[in-house]
Amino acid sequence: MATNTLHDLHFELERSIARRVDSKLIGYQVSLSDGFYNKYTKLWDKTYSFDFVTEHRSFYTQLTKRCVYDVLGDSQKRIDRKAIAKQMAELEALVDIAESKEEFQSFFEKKYSL
Repeated sequence: MATNTLHDLHFELERSIARRVDSKLIGYQVSLSDGFYNKYTKLWDKTYSFDFVTEHRSFYTQLTKRCVYDVLGDSQKRIDRKAIAKQMAELEALVDIAESKEEFQSFFEKKYSL
């Protein structure tokens, strides 16, 4: 039985997220943010894997929409590759210092004045 590769995981995440956001930017966003998704999933004491992403598509879709695209849309900035890269770097910094999902949420809300 073949195991799922990182490529398969990226494809599954892209497929899930593409339903809600501009598909032209998905591949770039996901390739930059593997670290964020992995670390955020660990805050839930889960493993970022193909099976987990498949089972929780709506979770990753909502997470991405809220933390990336809603924030960028609210800032009235153009949503492009550079803006997504910057946003993903900011999210990864927040998830790096958070010790729990609640702490990440608090940091996120403070940073983006939500």
